[in-house]
Amino acid sequence: MDYIIETNQLTKKFGSKIAVDKVSLHIKKGDIYGFIGKNGAGKTTAMRLILGLAYPNSGTISLFGSNDLNTQRKKIGSLIETPSFYSNATAYENLKRFSILYNSKEEEIESILDFVGLKDVMKSKKVGQFSLGMKQRLGIALALLGNPEVLILDEPVNGLDPAGIKEVRDLILNLNTQKGVTFLISSHLLDELAKIANVFGIINNGVLVEELEADKLMQTFNKTLKIKVSDVDKTLTLLKKASLLGSYKIEGGYLHLGNVEKGPEINSLLIKSGIEVYEMSISKAGFEDYFIEKIGG
Repeated sequence: MDYIIETNQLTKKFGSKIAVDKVSLHIKKGDIYGFIGKNGAGKTTAMRLILGLAYPNSGTISLFGSNDLNTQRKKIGSLIETPSFYSNATAYENLKRFSILYNSKEEEIESILDFVGLKDVMKSKKVGQFSLGMKQRLGIALALLGNPEVLILDEPVNGLDPAGIKEVRDLILNLNTQKGVTFLISSHLLDELAKIANVFGIINNGVLVEELEADKLMQTFNKTLKIKVSDVDKTLTLLKKASLLGSYKIEGGYLHLGNVEKGPEINSLLIKSGIEVYEMSISKAGFEDYFIEKIGG
């Protein structure tokens, strides 16, 4: 399979610390690749290595199937850290200054600002008056100069309120579906990332723990019957005797049972046996639970 971004055993050390440890990423054209890990896990360093902002100690990088990285990196836009804009200038004036580096034409600047939802204010409002969400969209607009095929975004929704998060999320999805832009995105907001990514890479202490597709990940989430009762030990004894126990665990004062489909039967048995059932619901393990399990808490 051909990958638009591929790394092989990529390693970066800072003194005695291994920030990226033999990481092999595989990103296909059209992917929204969610890169997940704690602070200091190695996400930003790996992104910087791909962009040529840092150099690996060992391992290789292939971009668009080529090892000519300097040429291929011209097809990649990025937002790694909060970009520095001229606060007393408009969005249009800011992009026009940066556009010199990309040989961008005036109509391209206007088109980009329109696409990121800043057309109405692009020449009338100073960037210093922008909300954090508007500044983040302007940062993505900057990354879009030069019409890149890939965008690498490090924590693009960090610090945003729910409305700002939705704006950036919708923008990413529109760029992916309408313009075919491939994304490598890191985020601490796992549930938000789960809404847009089709592939995930989990990194921990510099090591890539796992790569998996979103649909396969969702299949791993198991439903359980979550119940709170007056007597857990008696409940377990009754359910075992009635062959209704199956797999189970006790967590946070709740009994989690694997045989969800037996819920009505279990409820009826407990009530008839004099056990008070305070709560009964179906619980589904989420993306965050899976992530925590993979990195060990």
